[in-house]
Amino acid sequence: MISGGFGRQSLFFGLFLLLAFGLFAQTEPDNTLSLAGNWRVALDPYNTGMTAKWPENGLPGRADLRLHEKLFFRGNIGEQPEEMHLPGTDSDGHLGQKLTYTPGLAPGLERLYAYDGVLWFEKEIDIPENWRDKSVQLFLERVPGNSKVWLDGKLKNDRTAWATPHVHELMNPAAQGRHRITVRVDNNVKMETDWSHHVTPGSGARWNGLVGRIELQAVHRTAIKNMQVHPNIREKKITVQVTLANAEKEPRTGNLSLTVRKKGASGAVATKTVTCELSDTLLYTEIEMPVPDPVRWDEFNPFLYELEAELTVSGKGSDTTKTLFGVRELTTEGSRFLLNGQPLFLRGTLDCGQFPLRADPAMDRETWMHVLQVYRQYGLNHVRFHTWCPPEAAFQAADELGMIFQIEMASPPYPELSDILDTYGNHPSFGLLSLHNERSHTDFTRQVIGEGKKHDARHLYCCTSHPWQPDCTDDFFVSAWGVDRKRTVGIQWAGGDVISVTRFNTDAPETSSDYRDAIRGIDAPVISHEMGQWAVYPDISELPEYNGALRNLNCERITDNLREKGLLDRAPDFVQASGQLALLLYKEEIEATLRTPLYGGFQLLDLHDFQGQGLSTVGIINAFWKSKGLITPEGFREFCSPSVPLFRMEKRVWTRSERFEGVAELSYFGPEVKKPLQARWRICNDRGEVLSSGKLGSVRLEERGLIPLGKLSAALNGLPAPAKLQLVIELPEINAANRWDFWLYPDRAETAVPPDIQVFTGWGSDVEKALENGQKVLLFPKAGDLPGSRAGCFTTMFWNPLHKWHQKPHTMGILCNPEHPVFTAFPTEAHSNWQWWDLTVHARAMVLDHTPVRMKPLVQVIDNFVTNQRLGYLYECKVGAGKLMVCSMDIDSDLENRPVARQFRQSVLLYMASDKFDPTEEVDMTLPKGR
Repeated sequence: MISGGFGRQSLFFGLFLLLAFGLFAQTEPDNTLSLAGNWRVALDPYNTGMTAKWPENGLPGRADLRLHEKLFFRGNIGEQPEEMHLPGTDSDGHLGQKLTYTPGLAPGLERLYAYDGVLWFEKEIDIPENWRDKSVQLFLERVPGNSKVWLDGKLKNDRTAWATPHVHELMNPAAQGRHRITVRVDNNVKMETDWSHHVTPGSGARWNGLVGRIELQAVHRTAIKNMQVHPNIREKKITVQVTLANAEKEPRTGNLSLTVRKKGASGAVATKTVTCELSDTLLYTEIEMPVPDPVRWDEFNPFLYELEAELTVSGKGSDTTKTLFGVRELTTEGSRFLLNGQPLFLRGTLDCGQFPLRADPAMDRETWMHVLQVYRQYGLNHVRFHTWCPPEAAFQAADELGMIFQIEMASPPYPELSDILDTYGNHPSFGLLSLHNERSHTDFTRQVIGEGKKHDARHLYCCTSHPWQPDCTDDFFVSAWGVDRKRTVGIQWAGGDVISVTRFNTDAPETSSDYRDAIRGIDAPVISHEMGQWAVYPDISELPEYNGALRNLNCERITDNLREKGLLDRAPDFVQASGQLALLLYKEEIEATLRTPLYGGFQLLDLHDFQGQGLSTVGIINAFWKSKGLITPEGFREFCSPSVPLFRMEKRVWTRSERFEGVAELSYFGPEVKKPLQARWRICNDRGEVLSSGKLGSVRLEERGLIPLGKLSAALNGLPAPAKLQLVIELPEINAANRWDFWLYPDRAETAVPPDIQVFTGWGSDVEKALENGQKVLLFPKAGDLPGSRAGCFTTMFWNPLHKWHQKPHTMGILCNPEHPVFTAFPTEAHSNWQWWDLTVHARAMVLDHTPVRMKPLVQVIDNFVTNQRLGYLYECKVGAGKLMVCSMDIDSDLENRPVARQFRQSVLLYMASDKFDPTEEVDMTLPKGR
């Protein structure tokens, strides 16, 4: 518990605990014995194992436990095993209650077998003869809460930690031969807060058991207990902080030799040997070593060094430990991050510990290399770990890939802070630390981060990830708002109905706005908090991939609901259409941060699907870090990478009499480029044919940041309309290109109603009569004609409908068939794009559940996956002898100032006036009444 400072005085107290726990000792291979394998296991749901003296008597067998288990699980339990393989979890061992199908949507993925509570493990071990003069400790890499350990029935240790290893001293000195280890694990130990991804990963499923490395370690009685490396780039040196332990009864003199090598090399870069007088239990010392011409670590060159330390004590052999480190310095200057003195922009995503095939966090390097390589492929250089700390393997992978991590504590009093700093602090990827998620800045949190800075100055600290508050001592801020609560993300953060007030629904589409006013006067870097969260319809085709310890019952329930409502065949289209809408929102979100001068970066929530808090499929890629077919990594990197061309235009919809104008810029945070660069632009049609092109000014990349490229102005009167066009700006010398869709419409469009079409603005007897007489009818229904209808909305849903039900209208964009003749004069894709903004925000989504299933709306509105209603903005049908077109979008008012509505009206009328308007689905007069 941190109640005062943990500077030098409390550091020694912490290191005294290190001696007791052996927490940070690193051992040689022949001094390590893996205990992976089968262990006896026993569930203790009523927590009676200690009073029943299980450690002394041995774990009970199945017959003794069966009655308690049946009572606790109310009979809903399978055959529990006598043994299970460790490392492993409750689901891996088929422990606890077996999952059964229930109809209601759950908080996330669900364990096939689930048990939360006290769990016992027991194993016989053999201590080797060559460990005779050493102490022996049990190393448990990751435990979901508390562990107690007994050796031969005697309690040896008790530790509670979620983010750092549990290390229990068993023998000092070692006693060779056979012994029995008993481990009691309790994942119901409460933190100060009830919820954290340390406890419940992002999948929504908890876990129980022991994962990661499980091993016995033999430790020299005079040993290197802890070693921290602090680079100094300016002075080309490192300071090595070493803690030496002496478990002998009398003082010892030792020689400590330090050797620095480039990773994987045999030759030494630097060496130093010092004499140490081990007169006390612990000796803390700092040693400076020059590192000539150090190679700096960053995302473009993640270069690593290895430091080897050898402690030799006369007559007692030697102890050796190694650590990797990078020569890097992460600092701030005003509102900018600096990495090795150069401006840094963080392009990040969240990680909430979600692994869809397992409930526990992945502990192996291979998995983390894959995950982080995917993030790199999509242009990211940063990961925030939401209320949890990843394992050693994640840091190792990030070190090699040049990723920067933000670690986040789970709850006050932040008991693991110093342990996290000492366990993972040497990793250059460990850059930022936040005390919690979405909490207030308090005197206590300010005190804690002050102590963190004193303890380890290699990292930057903040009190909380959102919100920003003035008068704070934070090194940086993660926030969804800035000064006067001006937003730094697309929505207005703070709960409530954020969809109706997002700029994507209130303001006409543009690419010019940024967040400079929101960060004005904040003298620290600001990172956008949990940016995006734009929902994509769940892809139920992924269900067969859930073949591990977890089951995606939510997607199974959605599948059943779609089948019941006759929409199952539309599910793939829902995924693609909602996904393309989410993608264009993400693109604009990212570019708004890049357009902001002196900005710190962004953190997406999330690049990949989040399976917790219901079902939050907000990812451009799926929960398995695989593509959804929405965009290639190369396409995503066009607007998410160190080099991104930008274009500020005030609108996305133009008419032919206007000049297309805007300002081009380059967001550049890449390696140094000495030669001048030439930016080029072109305007293309939807077939990629170049209609207009030109050059912008020549630029030099003398420093990182937002660099002007010049103004762009192009005539539009010679281009075809109506048309979807695309502007491309590229700088070939640095392989940078970006593109923006815009739409060109005629200055005028024929909107007069042909004589053979009757137009009505509400249902009535005159509409019925026209249809009975076989006429063509265009109906603009009133709100009273549309029971249960929803307000129109351009964006897809925010986060998910279960968690954010108050954020109406819960829809996810449109779906249409661009080849249908109703769109002949209105170019469109199958999904929402920016030209649909004016139509959808002036509309109501009609509920069509009462219509025949085979009747698909011409403009369908994708409903959320909870209600799965059939919704639409435009549909056609036969009614009596007549032909009916029903449109709930406003294509009737203020057409002089609404070129999109004007053009869509013309397209609908042209279709209705043609022979192609011949609906096949027949309905009676009750359908248009919405009854």
